[in-house]
Amino acid sequence: MSFIPVVTGTVFLLFFIYAAFVSFREKESIAAKRFLATGILLAVLFAVAALPFPGNRILFGLLMAATGAGILVFFFPNGRHPEYHQVKPAIRIDERDTMFSRNELVPGTPHFEDYYRRHPEKKALDDRFRKNAGLLQKGTTQYHALYFASADASFETIAALRDFVNGEVAAEKIAVEPEKVSRYIKNWAKKLGAVDCGITELQDYHLYSTGGRGERYGLKFSKKHRFAIAFTVEMDHAMIQSAPAGTVVMESGQQYLESGRIALQVARFIRNLGYEAR
Repeated sequence: MSFIPVVTGTVFLLFFIYAAFVSFREKESIAAKRFLATGILLAVLFAVAALPFPGNRILFGLLMAATGAGILVFFFPNGRHPEYHQVKPAIRIDERDTMFSRNELVPGTPHFEDYYRRHPEKKALDDRFRKNAGLLQKGTTQYHALYFASADASFETIAALRDFVNGEVAAEKIAVEPEKVSRYIKNWAKKLGAVDCGITELQDYHLYSTGGRGERYGLKFSKKHRFAIAFTVEMDHAMIQSAPAGTVVMESGQQYLESGRIALQVARFIRNLGYEAR
C-alpha cells in the first residue's frame, strides 16, 4: 500500500510542475506559482498517507476523492453559458466626446467654449482632470524620464507619418481577383508584423460621426470606401503587466506606431494597384 500514495503523489507533482512550466513560459507567473504550490502540497500529503500509521488508508482515500472532485470541477461545465449575439451599434460615436479629444481642449478657445456649452455636465469632471500633471508629464506618480521620452518618441513619429495616410493613386488600375488579392493582403500584413488580419464590409458605425482632434475637429465623416481591413498587433505581456508604470504607455505607443506603419504600407500597396485606399 505504501508505494501507491508515493507514486500517486509523484504523478500529481510532475503534472503540476509541467503546468507551472507552461504558465511561466506564457508569462503567467501567478498561475505558475499556484500550480507549483498545489503540486508540492499534494506530494507532501500523499507522502504522509504512505507512512505506516492508523488511518493512512482513510487519508489516502480522502486525498484521492478531493483531488478527483477538483479535477471534475475544473474540466466539467458549470452551467449553461448564454449564446453570444452580436449587437450592431445603434448610434455613431462623436470623437469630440472621447477622453483624448476633451484632453486637448484649451480653456478660452472656441472649441472649448462650444463643447462645454453643449455638454455642461462634463465640465466639472474634466476640469478636475486638467488639474493633474497630465500624461507623460513631470509630476505624475509614475514619471520616468527615459520611459516617457520613449513613449513620446513613438507618438511624435506617428504624428510625422500622418501626411502619408492619403496618397496618389496609380493611373493604371491592375486587374486582380478579389479572393487572391484578399489572401495576399492578409498574409502580407502578417509578414509586416500583424498577428491577425481580416477584411470586412465597411459600415457607417465603424466611423466617427464627427472628428474631434487636430485638423479634423468638427468635420462630419461619411463612408467613402466599401471595405475595411482590420488587423491586430500584440503588446509585450510583461510590459503591460507592469501598469501603471511608465513602461505600459511606452509599449502602448510602440504598438500604435507599429499598427500605423502596417496600415500605411498596406494602403500604399492598394494605391499602387490603382485603387483608392487610406
